Amino acid sequence: MFNKRSGRQFPVLKLQLIAKPGKTTSELALKHSISQPTISNCIRGTRTSARVNEILLQEWEISVADAREAYKEHKEREILGNPVTFEEAFEWMVRKRFEYRTTHKGLVTTWEEFRKAQYDLVYPMYRAAFAPRVAA
Repeated sequence: MFNKRSGRQFPVLKLQLIAKPGKTTSELALKHSISQPTISNCIRGTRTSARVNEILLQEWEISVADAREAYKEHKEREILGNPVTFEEAFEWMVRKRFEYRTTHKGLVTTWEEFRKAQYDLVYPMYRAAFAPRVAA
């Protein structure tokens, strides 16, 4: 389900979890006829664009503000030598999906039910694809 690509990847683990195959910044740029640097600059905070915000809401189910928050946290923690763990990134992704789906899609469920469903159904796949490998 998740084919990890070779080459440059978005450095933020939280955004890697959100940007599934087919929804990377370069693929979004091609699909929506916008430049990839524009999307990256909006996420980094050096540019603003309502169109990029709409694209991220539609494709990644997060706003540019959420992506900036994740990027900023990643950079701060990287400097301090305390990178974001897979579990923290997954919990963040589940929380953002819940917020988006209750606000924009009209999902009617409790946080506990949604979280349990995500951990039961999706967590094993993401864990296999993104969690760090440990040598035996």
